[in-house]
Amino acid sequence: MKLRKPFQAESMPELKVLRCGAFGSVQDMGRTGFRHWGIPVSGVLDENSAKSANLICGNPENSALLELIGPGWEFEFSQDTNISICGSDWHPEINQKRVSLQQNNEVKSGDILTMKFPGKGRIAYLGITGGFQTEEILGSRSWHSQFTESFILKKNTILPYSELSARKVDNSIFIKNHPNETSGNLIKAERGPEWNLLSHDAIMQFTEKEWTVTNRSNRMAYFVEEKLIPITKSILTSAVWPGIVQLTPSGQMIILMKDAQTTGGYPRILSIPQEELNKIAQKNPGEKLRLCVSAG
Repeated sequence: MKLRKPFQAESMPELKVLRCGAFGSVQDMGRTGFRHWGIPVSGVLDENSAKSANLICGNPENSALLELIGPGWEFEFSQDTNISICGSDWHPEINQKRVSLQQNNEVKSGDILTMKFPGKGRIAYLGITGGFQTEEILGSRSWHSQFTESFILKKNTILPYSELSARKVDNSIFIKNHPNETSGNLIKAERGPEWNLLSHDAIMQFTEKEWTVTNRSNRMAYFVEEKLIPITKSILTSAVWPGIVQLTPSGQMIILMKDAQTTGGYPRILSIPQEELNKIAQKNPGEKLRLCVSAG
């Protein structure tokens, strides 16, 4: 059930989507305090990159920006503004001139931003000074298919941004390195509530295997290709949250992400902290993960 009608902006500068990549949406840091209603947190998958994009634009870290999965994007701006692009490098250009990642870029009325070519990483964040002014629902502007009228960027989508977005921005702010670029494939995890139900042989698999991200991965969950020895004992439906790793009866491991459900009936074998989820979010299908499980 949709909560409210879509926001109708009046007399505000706008960004227009001219061409789409694989998937895109408006996100901020998510909505908290509503999980007891079955409402997911949502929000950006890679918090490090999103916070960097807002910092560069002079925004509070919770300002709404665009989360763009896969290259192929093209946008037009109706008014002067400042933007930043963090995360994946899809060779962004403004009016066919290459622009820098992880620093402020000035945009003029009528300018065209393109992000067409594949590069390292899976997700890019487009921040804009003042943030995107889409409707706020339950304390967040994050889109979700079940709770907001809009949930995916489409061709000709119009997004309002702040009338103050052309204000002077400190051009000295520059994020030298992508926060996750040196992460490699090592992911630190903690034991989940049902870890002790795993067999000795299953536990040994964690130290011996690499796990391959599949093309089924999305904002709800990332899946890995290889199977783990399953748990035969059933459990009661219990609370889950982003970072929980569930193990299905077939041995499939599911890493829950920001749009995940709030309860589940599969054993929760691992819990992955947000810093590590940032790294996982940037993994493309076919890339490897190595899970390092702490003894704590």
